[in-house]
Amino acid sequence: MVNALAIIGGACVGLLLKRGFPPKWQDTIMQGIALCIVIIGTQLALASKNIILVIVSLVLGTLVGEAANIDGLLHRFGDWVEHKLVGKKTDVHGRARSQSEAQEPENGSNP
Repeated sequence: MVNALAIIGGACVGLLLKRGFPPKWQDTIMQGIALCIVIIGTQLALASKNIILVIVSLVLGTLVGEAANIDGLLHRFGDWVEHKLVGKKTDVHGRARSQSEAQEPENGSNP
């Protein structure tokens, strides 16, 4: 419950601060966060007693996620939330998209 509230709070703060950072800074911040996630994941994987289970879990999770198009669904949900909160369509980096771009899926798959 605390994690969920922290994520929601962080998302709200991110939406408020997003406009204050230039796109290059936003990209660099996202890369730094991604690096931290990789480090945390590596530490947890190395701490595991059964690394084969970690590898199999990653492979199965990838297959299920791709088959279910979880990424596309999350992008659609994020676009919907952004439209409700901000009222405009933006791309992944927060730049406004034209109406024709907003209608096309970004990853080439059907939404």
